Amino acid sequence: MTIVKEITSILNNDKLSFSEKLSALRDVRDHRRGNNKMTVLIILDILHEYYLPINNEKFDEGKRLFKDANDVIYSNIKNIAKKSDMQLFSAYCNELLFYHYHDIDMAKKSIESYYQELIAPTDSNDEFSFIKHALGICRLFSKIGVKFIDNDEFLSLCNDFIDSKKDDGYTPLFLLCALIRISEFSNYADNKISELVTHFDNIDNYQKAIDYRDELITIHKKDSAKVKALRWEIVRLLEKQADALDWEESSNAFHIIDFIQKAMNILNKINDSDSKSERKRLAKRIEPVKKLSLEEMKCISSGPIDISPAIESFEKQIDNLSFEEAISALMFHSNPIGLQNCIDNLSKRGSISDMFASNILDSKGRTICLVPGLMGASDEDKMHCYEHEAMKHNQLMSQAFYSNYLKLFKKKHTVTKENIRFILEDNLFIPQERIDSYITGIVAGFNFNFITALPILMPQVENSIRLIAEELGAVVYKTADDGSVECLSFEGVLDLPEVKEAFEEDFIFNLRVHYTSKYGFGMRNNVGHGLEDDGLLNSYNGLAVWWYTFRLCCQYSYNLRKAIAEIKLRKKNQQ
Repeated sequence: MTIVKEITSILNNDKLSFSEKLSALRDVRDHRRGNNKMTVLIILDILHEYYLPINNEKFDEGKRLFKDANDVIYSNIKNIAKKSDMQLFSAYCNELLFYHYHDIDMAKKSIESYYQELIAPTDSNDEFSFIKHALGICRLFSKIGVKFIDNDEFLSLCNDFIDSKKDDGYTPLFLLCALIRISEFSNYADNKISELVTHFDNIDNYQKAIDYRDELITIHKKDSAKVKALRWEIVRLLEKQADALDWEESSNAFHIIDFIQKAMNILNKINDSDSKSERKRLAKRIEPVKKLSLEEMKCISSGPIDISPAIESFEKQIDNLSFEEAISALMFHSNPIGLQNCIDNLSKRGSISDMFASNILDSKGRTICLVPGLMGASDEDKMHCYEHEAMKHNQLMSQAFYSNYLKLFKKKHTVTKENIRFILEDNLFIPQERIDSYITGIVAGFNFNFITALPILMPQVENSIRLIAEELGAVVYKTADDGSVECLSFEGVLDLPEVKEAFEEDFIFNLRVHYTSKYGFGMRNNVGHGLEDDGLLNSYNGLAVWWYTFRLCCQYSYNLRKAIAEIKLRKKNQQ
């Protein structure tokens, strides 16, 4: 049986539930190879709706989905969509195939299927089902501009949905953002957003009143007077949000600072005498709250997580291992999170909080940076979101696992400058003349003394990367205006084309997350400029950065790999 017939027979089997169809397709996947296997994988992903954006941002022409597909796979998917009785599935397939083939007929079939689902849905009745179908129509409308359905009827359906859901989440805003990009619907969407702004003002729903005004600013960005008026309205609403909280309660400090700081940032954009005066007033007003924020930082803790099975497993694993084997088990027990993992995490989580910007504060309650929201984000802003996601992941790993693993290791083995030296000698990453500095930093980290470890190790890592870049033929120095020669910054070295070409994407991504990015730990810059307090250095953040640094050393250690190989060979011969 051909792969097309096999998949189609499963999809069209009315006796099978959706979950049973997925299970049957997984069985097919496990017994197929090559193009057939890839076909099943893509079909499963389409059924899971992994590649359908909930908002109407750039879809990337389906490239992410089909990056490994060829003409045979495209043909298989086309034939499966044609023969499938699952209308919504066919809509998904035809939309994605349209991005590849640019065949208007595929777009037409997709729009018609989406439209039928709006009128008489056959899939789940969850609150997102309507918007998924409507946005599918909008995505295609915006690309082809060809009328295949009754526009007035479609708009009426959208309006009824928006009115019914206006107080439930942000789904109406997502839909309106999509409609406004289509010329036939832009006036309606503009007026509807204004109507909802008034509605949220009347019920004191500050956040939605702000978010909908943000969209109006985008719509009317060429009307400077209107944009200015909207920004002043947002400033007042942000202060109202802050005033709704008790300013004497430390648990409210972060939220109050966040609201007022956002207001001050908007005032910077207005940048006239009135806005400057208002900004000074707000700055004075939150000064006492910043002190309260420090008290709150000391009290932050995560909820209970049962990590005992993983800890017990690791303890058993290293129980009878040699020092070299235990080091290897310690460092390579878990891999640094990759860029694609961060993308997938945010995509699957799909939370409202990820859609909108948030502040990162330092130990004094000052805003370090604004983490962009995913909705409407540029590629650069999305990368900042992924860096922040990686940092949060590593914070959790540090607190839950790295600290416990390190304690268990120290129960079995003592780390000294003498017995750790073999890892750092004959190491592709470490210059011979820098070994003692690395040893000092690594040993300090094993003793949980990151105040000592990190200021030593991080400049050494920067130097190691710079030397590697030089060996690759990159120019790592620049001439200043006065004729003196200066080193490129760490970030500047990572941006060099020679470095990007030589190293894997995840390697550079993790260097940024741990050392240079203010959206990540930014530890190299913070330590170098004296911005990290002792308490933050000697924290789970410090452990995460130290852990990654030592892992780099182990990764490039010839002696460690040689020792492990010899141990494995010896054990094999003894069997």
